[in-house]
Amino acid sequence: MGGYIATFTAFLVQNLHTDPSFIAWLAPTVILTPVIIYSTNKIKKGKSKIVLK
Repeated sequence: MGGYIATFTAFLVQNLHTDPSFIAWLAPTVILTPVIIYSTNKIKKGKSKIVLK
């Protein structure tokens, strides 16, 4: 997911021209970091339910 953030950031910085330029730098991080946290927590919960006999 970090690679997606980096790629998306590079794309936005090169192609999106906003008045405050820092928006293109911060938007992918702000949008995709909660997705990373959610998916990590979901995977951890799924692994904790596995019972080995």
